[in-house]
Amino acid sequence: MLVGWYAWRIAPRRWRLLGPVHAGLTLLIVVMTGNHWWFDGAAAVAILVTCAWAVYGVRTAWRLTVRRRVPTILERPAEPVPA
Repeated sequence: MLVGWYAWRIAPRRWRLLGPVHAGLTLLIVVMTGNHWWFDGAAAVAILVTCAWAVYGVRTAWRLTVRRRVPTILERPAEPVPA
């Protein structure tokens, strides 16, 4: 599932379909060979969604924290010029 999601995220627009197709085929083949059950695929998707959501939340919180703590160049007071 992770490979399919990452392929969808980074692929150019016309190749994006390969990610979900890869994930679906991989799940289908694993279930057909009897190595796992459908629930394993659902659990993998749930873990992937939870982790992606957490990473997004951490990145958003970090950006907001940095914006609040580090003033931009325009907001900094001008330093006095030595005479």
